[in-house]
Amino acid sequence: MIGDFFKKIGKAVRSLFAKRATMESAFDVQIAVSSKMEQSLQLWSDMYEGYPPWLSEDIRTMNLASVIAGEVARLVTMEMQVSLSGSPMADYLSEQLKPVIKNARKYTEYACAKGGIVLKPYVIEEAEKIAVTIVQPEDFFPTSFDSNGNILGGIFPDQKIIGDKKYTRYEKHELNGNVYTIINKAFVTQISEIGNTNDNVLGKEVSLDSVEDWAGIEPEVVINNVDCPLFAYFKMPMANNVELRSPLGVSVFSKAIGDIREADNQWSNLLWEFKATEAAVFGDEDIFQVDDHGQLKLEGKDKRLFRSFQGLTEQIKEYSPQIRDVSILNGLNNILKQVEFKCSLAYGTISDPQNVDKTATEVKQSKQRSFSLVCDIQAAFKDAHEDLIRAMRTLAILYGLSPDGECEPIFDFDDSIVVDRDVEFQRLMQMASANMIKPEAVTAWYFGIPIEEAQEMLPPAFGKDPEDEPIEEEE
Repeated sequence: MIGDFFKKIGKAVRSLFAKRATMESAFDVQIAVSSKMEQSLQLWSDMYEGYPPWLSEDIRTMNLASVIAGEVARLVTMEMQVSLSGSPMADYLSEQLKPVIKNARKYTEYACAKGGIVLKPYVIEEAEKIAVTIVQPEDFFPTSFDSNGNILGGIFPDQKIIGDKKYTRYEKHELNGNVYTIINKAFVTQISEIGNTNDNVLGKEVSLDSVEDWAGIEPEVVINNVDCPLFAYFKMPMANNVELRSPLGVSVFSKAIGDIREADNQWSNLLWEFKATEAAVFGDEDIFQVDDHGQLKLEGKDKRLFRSFQGLTEQIKEYSPQIRDVSILNGLNNILKQVEFKCSLAYGTISDPQNVDKTATEVKQSKQRSFSLVCDIQAAFKDAHEDLIRAMRTLAILYGLSPDGECEPIFDFDDSIVVDRDVEFQRLMQMASANMIKPEAVTAWYFGIPIEEAQEMLPPAFGKDPEDEPIEEEE
């Protein structure tokens, strides 16, 4: 099984090597991603898509990779709001961002699973709009970084199959100082049948007009006075334990791959246990009726319950062994808790919530672990989208879509994963009742509004400090 594991990974990685070789040949550059990172990316992708390399006839998967990435993305983007203010440019970009942020949870899940994704804006000239393409990491090949690990250049491949030909367009971006260069090249190769594409062959370079969708694309564009790449890389903030010097991100479950595999093994053992201990009745063949073809006349559930057997000392013998589900489930639950710990998730997120430590300190520490992870990813989300907004602003200026102006991004994230809102409300109400805080402070917190608006919402004379009332003088 271990041999099959590495065989499957190796086959996928060879395909990535082939793609990288064609791009390096086309642009005479070196892809700034090691084979070790490419191999890990392939593994994370396969696990997320439900096809881990250890999958077999006997081993099923719980799809933990997808569950973990999805849960972390949910916590990161829950009740999140993003807006811009400051000028007509800010208003314009805020409108362009709305459909992007609407899908934030989806592409955040991709980034959590694969270590990062690329947000690439482009202009729809006829509609005077800016749209954003979500580029999976396996479809982006970085070529250069700065000293802080920020990506400055990369190649975006695009393929079309028309008839018996495969057309490939490579779009190379590069920021050098304040000069931004975009180069497009197209190649064509002959294929014997659709799907049988040989990625090892670069093919013959052809005009971009050879493909209708690429007609009108300039082979080379040079833009001056640009201070940021025209794309943004949303990177997971965890330390890269695959390649210490790599500026690329790692999956949120990268430290728990071995435990996820063991969980799949244990889950498969549980499924086998249910099947192996399924009740049955063994009977001598003489007691069953047979059809014209010599087959037993059993239908529906009878086929599962009754089994024929030659040589029984009794005509009927029941089979109903004791199932060992409790011990297997306990073992599985302990493995899941290890996965939670290594993925910085609170206990009970994927393990049995009824079987976790319940002391106040342990619960707080467990929630704090998830809270720290989510806060770090939210900070990475903010950084990436600020880069995206800068790129969109650059495009808006270049295409004259809006007059330039100040753009102040505002990110509002929910904090309910560490704060129980109902418990916090009761605590604040008790403090207000004890005159420790003013009622308008509770109202402002509950509705998320300024204290001045909260004061206007309160009924007349409600919560006023007696010291604020005018004192009537005695006659």
